[in-house]
Amino acid sequence: MSYSNSGSLEKNNIILEFLKGLIVSMMISFALVLAFAFSLKWWEASENMILPINLAIKLVSVCAGAAVAVKGDKKGLVKGLVFGLVYMTFAFVCFSILAQTFELDLSFVLDLVCSAVAGGIVGIIKVNKK
Repeated sequence: MSYSNSGSLEKNNIILEFLKGLIVSMMISFALVLAFAFSLKWWEASENMILPINLAIKLVSVCAGAAVAVKGDKKGLVKGLVFGLVYMTFAFVCFSILAQTFELDLSFVLDLVCSAVAGGIVGIIKVNKK
């Protein structure tokens, strides 16, 4: 009697790829947030500009991470959506710890939706790219 361990191996590969993508996303997020924070020393951004810039940073980060995380030739949409949700949750926790405040509000829900959609789009593109 022989049994295949390919299902378990595939799950481990998906988790490893997600971790790689998450690391890439978080490195990009931290770098862009630091660059934005330092730029505020010379450039005075209005209150109306901070939210869109933060959203752009998150979207760039999730797209880069999803491009790393989504592998294979199927389920790109699902993998990308899940990656976007995982990234946003992890980023929320990390940045909340740094800010020493946890505020779940409508902007977090917006971030979750935007990250999931962006991840899903990148996932679709990634699995269909030849």
